[in-house]
Amino acid sequence: MTKENKHNDLSISGRLTPHQVRAMTPSNVLRRFTVSSETFFHQKLADELVQWPRIKEIVLWGTVSKAALQRLLSLPEIHEIYVMELQKHGSLCDIDQSSSLQIFRGGWLSARDLRSIVQLQNLETLSAQNSSVNQQVIEMVVNNNALTNLDLEASNLDDDMAKELANSSKITQLDIGATRLGPPGLQEICKMTQLRELDIWALDLDERDLDCLEGLTNLEYLSIGGYDGQKRLTSKKVLPRLAKLPSLRRVWLDGIPVTKSEATDLKTRYESVQITFAA
Repeated sequence: MTKENKHNDLSISGRLTPHQVRAMTPSNVLRRFTVSSETFFHQKLADELVQWPRIKEIVLWGTVSKAALQRLLSLPEIHEIYVMELQKHGSLCDIDQSSSLQIFRGGWLSARDLRSIVQLQNLETLSAQNSSVNQQVIEMVVNNNALTNLDLEASNLDDDMAKELANSSKITQLDIGATRLGPPGLQEICKMTQLRELDIWALDLDERDLDCLEGLTNLEYLSIGGYDGQKRLTSKKVLPRLAKLPSLRRVWLDGIPVTKSEATDLKTRYESVQITFAA
């Protein structure tokens, strides 16, 4: 089934064939092209897609071959690609580093694949949740001068890698929630004084470990908390520490019970407040 809308978005459900891609070639530039999970997106589909007029954003909810991804990166003016799952076999070693791609989002990526993706010269946002990273990947992240937004939630990022990541002076948005980071790693991350957004949800931290956040004088957004039922972080001790952050405007307290009175105060103090649990 094909669905179009006035925003020049095209969404495909069901299994897609190269013949169908050729037959539905649009006459105008597409803002977003979405393919459902029923389709294994292979190179022959990508070969047909690159014949279309320009596409700004591609969302692939199924498995994607590495050969297909490399082909899609050659699309002129491609801005964003989301891949639900990248096929394990194959290689991205011939990736077009000069691709116009600015945003890549994917999950369960290998360190080898990330090393290739991080080399994209125009990449500004990389989301790689549940992925495998290592010291070399983090070094390449630090050396990518275009990259400013990094999401490694639920990856194996640890304290040693955080020490290398802290060398970045470019990254301003960072999600390291549910990683292997502990207090030493957070101490390193807090050296990144350029940070404007930080997600440290579900880390192995006590309340006193949050004192280093005070050094993040440019921080405007913070997500903090833990899994349901956690008791190590309490509103009584966390909120006074947040109040010391001079630029903080938006907060997400996820898994930290907050009283009605505290919630009212938070909504007065900050522009945006998300609270998962109200006591």
